[in-house]
Amino acid sequence: MTALGVLTIGQSPRDDIVPVLRHFLPPGTSIVERGCLDDLTAVEVDRLVPIDDRDAIETRLRSGDSVIVSKAALEPMLANCLIDLPKPILFLCSSVFDAMRNQSGVIQPNEIILPVMRHIAAGQTLGVVGPASDLPRQPDYWHPHAPNARFAAGSPTDDVDELIEAALLLRGQGCTMLFLDCMGFSEDQRHAIREATDLPTVAATTLLARLLPEFR
Repeated sequence: MTALGVLTIGQSPRDDIVPVLRHFLPPGTSIVERGCLDDLTAVEVDRLVPIDDRDAIETRLRSGDSVIVSKAALEPMLANCLIDLPKPILFLCSSVFDAMRNQSGVIQPNEIILPVMRHIAAGQTLGVVGPASDLPRQPDYWHPHAPNARFAAGSPTDDVDELIEAALLLRGQGCTMLFLDCMGFSEDQRHAIREATDLPTVAATTLLARLLPEFR
């Protein structure tokens, strides 16, 4: 791999994620970023109002602020965002988008995360921490793979103490393993939660990042 395309549903650059990827990628790998909302003004982003709770999805703007937008509104934008990105392309979202199905050369986090976690969490009670906007979709997403999974709201933009509180809530509900279900979670956040809960903790970002060198 001499180049990696990175596509986010928000705005680039993703200074919170790309340094994590670089840590695991071969030296000299070129990273080309694109965001689905890159060319939109603040007013246009504000117009992407979710239809309902199941249509809401949280993402990050280049300012570092988080925003909740309509998942359905992003669908028609995504395919065009793939143009001119070098392959392989890492899609920085663990949610399922119809527009991203069967796209050649695109690494889809959900297609890797779910099978891996199904095996890693076998025999465990999995606790999933993810943005509040994802909670209405989480049971349908996770229960086919981790039937006993339980969920708590926590965003990468939250204070680490809030994330630890969410994780401890899940531990109190009997969870024996944790998964941080957003590509924005950092290795520092994973370590802090692991230390506070004394539970095995897996993060979407670093799980994918460790696999990227295999695409060389």
